Amino acid sequence: MTTRRRLDAELVRRQLTASRVEAQQAIDAGRVLVNGATASKAAHLVAPGDAVVLT
Repeated sequence: MTTRRRLDAELVRRQLTASRVEAQQAIDAGRVLVNGATASKAAHLVAPGDAVVLT
């Protein structure tokens, strides 16, 4: 079974943001894409293989 993580925590883990607060701000601003779709919630669960992009 694949471990899924909260999007805000995953952004920090992948070193796309420095903190979960910064990640949440980027998500709220519509600057985060998950598998090509704009993410709207910090609690969105992502798998290790999901494409996560900060624009």
